[in-house]
Amino acid sequence: MQGVTNLIKGAAVAKDDDKVVKAFQVACRESTGGVSKWTVGIRNPTGSIYRGCVLYGLDAMTYFANKMESLGFDDERAKEEDRDSGFD
Repeated sequence: MQGVTNLIKGAAVAKDDDKVVKAFQVACRESTGGVSKWTVGIRNPTGSIYRGCVLYGLDAMTYFANKMESLGFDDERAKEEDRDSGFD
C-alpha cells in the first residue's frame, strides 16, 4: 500500500520540503508493505505542522523517521516516550 502526503493549507512550507518529499517517496517505494498505519506531522521552523504523511508498514516508518532525523528534524514522540519511561 502506498503512503499519502499533503501540505497543510495555510502553513508555511519548510525550506527543505523537497528533501522531506524525497525521503517519503523512498520510504514508500522501499517498503515491503504492512498492516500498520503511521501518521506523521512535519513541523516548519516556526513549530507549525505544515505537512501530513501517512505511511504503511514498520519498515517504511523506520526508514522515514531515521531519514528525517538525519535531515535535522526531531522525533518528538520518541523524546516524549524516553522521558516517560526512562528507557531508550
